[in-house]
Amino acid sequence: MDGNAFFTDAMNFSFSNIGTFEQCAYAWKLTYIDLMERKGNWYSEFGNLCHDVMEKYIAGDIDIFNLTSYFEEQYPVYIASPEPPFPRGIASRYYQEMLDFFDNLDFDREAYEILSVEKFLSIVIGDVSVIAKPDLVYIKDGKTILLDYKTSKPFKQNGKLDEKKIKDYSKQLLLYAYILQKVSGIKIDLLQLWFLRYNELVAIPFAQEDIQATLDDFLAGVTKIKETTEYPANNGKKNEFFCQTLCSVSDACEFKPVYVPKDLREFIPE
Repeated sequence: MDGNAFFTDAMNFSFSNIGTFEQCAYAWKLTYIDLMERKGNWYSEFGNLCHDVMEKYIAGDIDIFNLTSYFEEQYPVYIASPEPPFPRGIASRYYQEMLDFFDNLDFDREAYEILSVEKFLSIVIGDVSVIAKPDLVYIKDGKTILLDYKTSKPFKQNGKLDEKKIKDYSKQLLLYAYILQKVSGIKIDLLQLWFLRYNELVAIPFAQEDIQATLDDFLAGVTKIKETTEYPANNGKKNEFFCQTLCSVSDACEFKPVYVPKDLREFIPE
């Protein structure tokens, strides 16, 4: 049998699945083939909390005046992982920025036609099963908009919009646009990224060719995974932050680099 078809033929693929493989093939193996227990991290837990607050508000489960209190109440429920040690104070900064965001939220859910809120979607493309969960689909000024929430920073160090990050994020939305049209008959006119901590709403116009190109890349990624027989660990210096902070299966990884504070590294023998 070629590759790992025994495992992957029945697998549901998603954008995050492909992203994990591109980030670290060994982490992908531990996650999807070995089925090792996964852990959260502060960043993912914080992001999940922010998504939950927005989902409940858009769905009408929380009034706009209660967003801040709900966020404060749920913070200790969602956050089970220790705060990141660096950059110093990042957890408290993120927390305050989201308090400010919810205190000043200017999105009247009654002003728009809401089509979908965190709805699970599945589709079979050829012999590939694909799943997705778009954050929000709504209609504004006659346009059907697919929106995704982000808690990351949209800007580069010089203060300009990080176009590469925007382009990378848009790939997931383009895949979702394809699935929405095929599964629900919803044709997306515009993509949006809402960077919540900065209250920065980025509109992403696109052409139908962009959807097809993204779909082609996604399916090529699935083919690559299915044909893979080796899973090297990406534990080099450039991937240190992922290994130390973001990888959900790092506790099961024998290749995880040992973090040493910068001020002590000079004392480590070669």
